[in-house]
Amino acid sequence: MKTRSSTVRTLVAALTFALIGTSLQPASAKPASQQSDNLKRIANLDLGWVSEIAFDGRWAYVYGESLWIVDRRTKQVVGTFSCPGSDHYPGEVEVVKPGLVAIDKTAQCGVPQSAVLFVDVRNPRKPILRSVINVRGNHTLTAYPGKPFIYVSPNGCCGDGKGGVEQIIDVRNTLLPKVTTYMSNGLGCHDVGFVITDDVKLAGCAGGSETQIWDVSDPLKPITLSRIPTPYISFNHSAGFTDDAELLVVGDEGGGVSSCQGAAPTAALWFYDISDPSAPVLKGNHSNSHGSPVSSFWATFDSWCTAHMYDFKTDSSLLATGWYQGGLNVLDLEDPSAPKELAFYVADDFSPWAAYWVGEEIWTSDTQGWCPPTDVGTCEPDENGGVEIFTIDS
Repeated sequence: MKTRSSTVRTLVAALTFALIGTSLQPASAKPASQQSDNLKRIANLDLGWVSEIAFDGRWAYVYGESLWIVDRRTKQVVGTFSCPGSDHYPGEVEVVKPGLVAIDKTAQCGVPQSAVLFVDVRNPRKPILRSVINVRGNHTLTAYPGKPFIYVSPNGCCGDGKGGVEQIIDVRNTLLPKVTTYMSNGLGCHDVGFVITDDVKLAGCAGGSETQIWDVSDPLKPITLSRIPTPYISFNHSAGFTDDAELLVVGDEGGGVSSCQGAAPTAALWFYDISDPSAPVLKGNHSNSHGSPVSSFWATFDSWCTAHMYDFKTDSSLLATGWYQGGLNVLDLEDPSAPKELAFYVADDFSPWAAYWVGEEIWTSDTQGWCPPTDVGTCEPDENGGVEIFTIDS
């Protein structure tokens, strides 16, 4: 592990910052092949492929080949943080606290292969690298809501030879972040989701063949409350909660063969009543019906259709989900045993990695143009992709 001081000096010398005035383009730039009448695409920002977006008040932090800072009011990119070179692999961005974001990139930016970078964005036009910490393998990052802690998940698939380990980074000292917790829990988490209320503080750890629910009242000492066996799920990919902590959604990335014509349980969303988090109760599931009939992780990327990243509207049962080539859809989960699809959008050149509610808008990160490792030699990167923004008439 490099010392933070030497790593930061190396990176600061190499980093390039840019102020650009790129505007979100009219939505007519990309025709849809299928959509419901009540979902409208209002804008898009062409940046090449994008994996994740994080939000903090006025600002959206868009992450792909670079970190772009977008003014949500004007729909313009105002600043960029980038490094020379790229491994062309989707990364994570999380808001640690106002004015500070965490990003990860495997083997990029001159840092060790597994590292987390902390970027000062108090001046969105001139982001500055503050610190770097090497970690023991990372696939996703999740910020603990309201406190400067980052959960680092390995992948929930292969472990590290000693079992999967969730790492928790304490960022109270921005210049000297440190890993304070190593939590071993089988294969580890692929992703972690949180719900924090006055009464409960829970996290969902999705990975491999199960999803765990943790009590995170002490952010640095999670306690496992329950382990949910998921025999119909190919790969527990992500876990999300309603704001009232009554409902848990588990997404199946469908690492094997998956269907997106609504007929198979693989690659679906699964809904659990967690009013008692120590005893979750399965209530229902939903399969996308707008994608290809059969896809496989090892097939070309343009056939992928699987539940990926999703988000509940604040204080609502409305769930927006990105399904890769299955597009975007919005579900009403007021009755999770009978989910209702309210809206959908599918286009030939639209492959959403994630969907997030921001007020009355839905922001999606479009990975179109990204070439995954499974497509080496058969896929050519292009400039499609970026951010697509929608509104729904509910």
